[in-house]
Amino acid sequence: MLVMAVPALAFVPATAYAASTYTDRTVVYSTSLQPINQNIAYPLTGSLHIKTSKDGIVSGFYRTDDNISQFIPVSGGINGSSVFLLIGATSPTRVTGTYENGSIVGTAVTASNGVYTFAATNATIQ
Repeated sequence: MLVMAVPALAFVPATAYAASTYTDRTVVYSTSLQPINQNIAYPLTGSLHIKTSKDGIVSGFYRTDDNISQFIPVSGGINGSSVFLLIGATSPTRVTGTYENGSIVGTAVTASNGVYTFAATNATIQ
């Protein structure tokens, strides 16, 4: 089981806020983690609930769709289109990627060095 703590990030869909990713409201993404070179045939899915400060600091939480992991803390930052997230408080999963067309895409590496493709899509603002 992939355990992640994800800081809340507030990424605003490009269509909603033009070039800015700052918002004082929570943005919720549908997430998918697909194992790379592992014998797991399905993606791990969940939701990422984040806010981004004017300084690019991201905070929030992550929840798995199976509700095994309740509110996992998320922290990180955004600089231009580059995104860095830490999901989990102890031995966090590290996500590096880019913010493109209202989505976050990249790679996630767990504390045990499991490697996943990461996608956060279908953003909604709450």
